[in-house]
Amino acid sequence: MVAMARRSLALLALMALAALIAGVAGFAVVTAQAPAINAVYVEGAIPLDPEDGFWQQIEKAEVSLVSQNIVYPMTGYEDVEHSASQRL
Repeated sequence: MVAMARRSLALLALMALAALIAGVAGFAVVTAQAPAINAVYVEGAIPLDPEDGFWQQIEKAEVSLVSQNIVYPMTGYEDVEHSASQRL
């Protein structure tokens, strides 16, 4: 059991080192972690008009976007950095 834990820790350290080297070399290091967006229950109908005053009361969330250069066509749209949205 201890040997397995040591191997897992060594593998994790190796992966962290590889990510660090790739980041320093200019390669994009991609993670699968997403920011948490919490939803709340709203009683009644939600207006579809984005200009409705209802949406001014809602907390805004900013979500960072990273181009996915893993699957073809690998164009990498670097001009899009983040997307703003609102959540209920």
